[in-house]
Amino acid sequence: ECLKAPLPPDYTEHFDSNDRIFYYNATTRTSTWIHPLESLYRDTYKEIRTFRNQTEMTAQEQLDKLYELRDQVAKCERQVQRAMKEWGEHTDSGGQLFYYNKRDGKSYWTDPRPPKFALYALKQKTLKICAQHAGVPLSSLQEPSDDEQDRSLPQRPSAPPQAATSADRGEDTLPPGQGRRIRGARQAAATSEWREGGGAPL
Repeated sequence: ECLKAPLPPDYTEHFDSNDRIFYYNATTRTSTWIHPLESLYRDTYKEIRTFRNQTEMTAQEQLDKLYELRDQVAKCERQVQRAMKEWGEHTDSGGQLFYYNKRDGKSYWTDPRPPKFALYALKQKTLKICAQHAGVPLSSLQEPSDDEQDRSLPQRPSAPPQAATSADRGEDTLPPGQGRRIRGARQAAATSEWREGGGAPL
């Protein structure tokens, strides 16, 4: 499930010379064999396993934990709603699609919203599994009111720095002998990087 999760906007997926998948971070210019969200999925699994194995947990302690999980779900929901309001799709002068945040002025070639959606769904799943284990209906866990207000002001969109050239959007490669970009529908969603790629992890 983790390997199917969307990548954060700074990351792209690649093959090395032995057809092994690795992930490159264009901001830090580093690469890794591990999916950037793997630790999140591992921590979620541990959280569910710990909840199930706490046989000495009282009913009140279970309920307190469920409320804590409920609050995490509510926080993720607010982040998703905020992302939907703040991020918009735009095109640069060359017709290249990019994503611009009207609040902080940041822009990416890759849509930064899907990872937030994935985190929200993961938190919802965790709450559902734990609530079922405790025998507590989800309807009994009232969500807190959202009193946050959107105070952002619109700004003129600007494309990310060092916009990709037409050559970059072609059959671009990493440094010789160090890997090639993944092609196909899944990577097409990530769009091209605006910085030169790095090699596979040593």
